[in-house]
Amino acid sequence: MIHEHHVAPGDVPRLIAGILWWENDKRPTDAVILEAVRGEAARAREIDDFVNGRAAPSKQVKGAAVGPRQFGFIDSATFAGGDYRPNWLIKNVLVRGQPGVIAGPSKALKTNLSIDLAVSLAAGLPFLGKFDIPNRMGKRGVTGDDGQVVMVESEVAGEPAKVRVAVVSGESGAHTLQETAHRVCKAKGVSLASLNKHLNWCFTLPTFSDFAGMQAFGAELAKLEADVCIIDPVYLALGDIDARNLFEAGAAFRVVSEVLLGAGCTPLLVHHAGKKLEQGQPMELTHLAYTGLEQFARQFILLNRRSEYRDDGTHDLWCRIGGSTGQGGLWSLHIEEGTINENFSGRQWDVTVQTVNEAKEDRVTQREQTRAEVARGKMRADGTRLIELIDGSRESGQEAVTKNRLRELTGFSTARVAAALASLVDEGIIQEVEFVREGGQGAGVKRRGFSRVPK
Repeated sequence: MIHEHHVAPGDVPRLIAGILWWENDKRPTDAVILEAVRGEAARAREIDDFVNGRAAPSKQVKGAAVGPRQFGFIDSATFAGGDYRPNWLIKNVLVRGQPGVIAGPSKALKTNLSIDLAVSLAAGLPFLGKFDIPNRMGKRGVTGDDGQVVMVESEVAGEPAKVRVAVVSGESGAHTLQETAHRVCKAKGVSLASLNKHLNWCFTLPTFSDFAGMQAFGAELAKLEADVCIIDPVYLALGDIDARNLFEAGAAFRVVSEVLLGAGCTPLLVHHAGKKLEQGQPMELTHLAYTGLEQFARQFILLNRRSEYRDDGTHDLWCRIGGSTGQGGLWSLHIEEGTINENFSGRQWDVTVQTVNEAKEDRVTQREQTRAEVARGKMRADGTRLIELIDGSRESGQEAVTKNRLRELTGFSTARVAAALASLVDEGIIQEVEFVREGGQGAGVKRRGFSRVPK
């Protein structure tokens, strides 16, 4: 049947995946299978035609790598001498020319962090205030052993490389993006307007399954000379694609990669995590919702909440950074945004980035501080009770109260009474005095006790 309908052998896995995906457990009829073969074969040929430059319309994106594939081999000597090092967009975070993903569950600030990233790249300022943008490259003369001056390319000190960024959002809305961008810019000491054409915004998402539309989208990015394109969110841009089908989703993400990279633009897709990711657990690529993105992402920023959000504008997050070039690390983010006022303003963007060990040390310190504060609270309560008894004894004509009597009246342990008394003495509230207490037959007995310090 496959040969009868002109399906190439390479299309067979795609066909099988499409045929086997049924909502019920019944075996499909031959007519249904035949229709599935025809539909899947047509879809597979359409994708293959597009990525190999045969799709109509045939208008090519500037620099696009969507033409017929050439298989060029090189020998090991040539390979060994080549320089294949990537270029950093953000040091130890993102490199140029590799598809990436920014992902996390709800309330993990995916969009906000993507805006921080966009502003950082456009302004040449550290991402999250922590990760540096590389300096721009320039030519300088170097004198060789033979005395000849050779021009070499190297970083220009003190001049971070500003790149052009396109942010394409179809979910947050213009006001939310603008308010967030203003806050991020203020925190970095720049104005949003000053970024001008280095940071461009679009509120219409491309559709990954619309091949002609993706070509047009790539052409627009080429016109902008965009170095990075952030698309937020993925699920609204998929179009007519079964996100659970690896072959369909994979082909769509391949189109995104080829078109954007062909336009000289590094794609970063903002996506959500699957339901299996638990709060407090650092996110992994395997937690990505849908299929195909794990294979698409050559680099990633994965977020998850460390603790429950309490609607107070305070966010504690895990941030896992990684990529195929070897960059990687797990970081703790503490972000203070504040809450919005009736004028839709009043929020901030205050980010603290720590290593895992630093975060653990902070948690230990916070626990110790909490325990100390609880102990101080108990001590204050104990002291208040003792003062009440000391004042009461004075009103009844007693000059002072002994430690044993205070222990009997409160039910506190000896150590607890002693600690509270020592604290009150140190604070200058009470004093230890020697006084005479009447004994049997009117005889006076000298005792030591505690009384108020005279005002």
